[in-house]
Amino acid sequence: KAFRELMEEERQAGMEEGLRKGQRKGLRKGQRRERLMTIQRMLNEGYKEDQIRRLTNCTHQEFCAVADRPGSS
Repeated sequence: KAFRELMEEERQAGMEEGLRKGQRKGLRKGQRRERLMTIQRMLNEGYKEDQIRRLTNCTHQEFCAVADRPGSS
């Protein structure tokens, strides 16, 4: 019985850790999606690449992907 209880506790701890990791991954994806949307809005408003990259802290690849320019990989 003690072994089963220990296994159940370990299983529960593993599930909780998995949920925490999944939430962090989802948050990072959401933050990236929001940054890409911000880049698009700034492009629509006429901001230049150097301004956008400085203000959003995006990479050149992210900028090119949104701007539909060569250089994204």
